[in-house]
Amino acid sequence: MKKIEEKRKFIRLEIPVELKYIAEGGSARKESTTKDLSCEGLRFTTEEELKKGSSLELNINVPDANNPVHVKGKVVWSRRLSSEDKSLFETGI
Repeated sequence: MKKIEEKRKFIRLEIPVELKYIAEGGSARKESTTKDLSCEGLRFTTEEELKKGSSLELNINVPDANNPVHVKGKVVWSRRLSSEDKSLFETGI
């Protein structure tokens, strides 16, 4: 069995963490949950495709913390989870 070499700098943790985000130019805060996260980014699901390169403001609810972590990020990729018309998108920040 061939071992696949990891190319990422940081380990990705598959931890579901609740978050809220506002997309660039948007006014409504939307909710989601992370699929995984690392020191350099995170992946979560969205109901809409977010444009690559667009900015987001995120409030991440860290477990056992008194306040959410406020961060800004850029969409690196966004893709539909399945070929169904109304399926969710996965987004990488």
